[in-house]
Amino acid sequence: MTPDKIPFFAGTYFPKESRFGRVGMLDLIPHVQKMWKTDKARILKLSTEVTDLLARENTDASPEDPELAVLHDAFGQLIQLFDEANGGFSSAPKFPTAHMLLFLLRYWSRTNSQEALHMVTKNA
Repeated sequence: MTPDKIPFFAGTYFPKESRFGRVGMLDLIPHVQKMWKTDKARILKLSTEVTDLLARENTDASPEDPELAVLHDAFGQLIQLFDEANGGFSSAPKFPTAHMLLFLLRYWSRTNSQEALHMVTKNA
């Protein structure tokens, strides 16, 4: 993010060192620093685009509760990703997925689905 705390780049996980096709923080930070010094205008343009997009996405959100059919569909997709043996979703590397766990807790609260609750507690 810029010094004014405006985002221009995001990611979910950056290892310390580059590996497995993922850029590491030790390579990323000097690259961002170089871009800030050599192409600051482009970074500021990207930050404006990112914040505009986020603002549009936020206004498009519906304040109404989703229909139960939509929730069942989302739950079905999570079941397919769930790793029963090890907990979590999909294969390694696994990282905490708070948004998925919160969805499952809300789904459990609304439907009393014990399978949803199991998926959350298996991750604990």
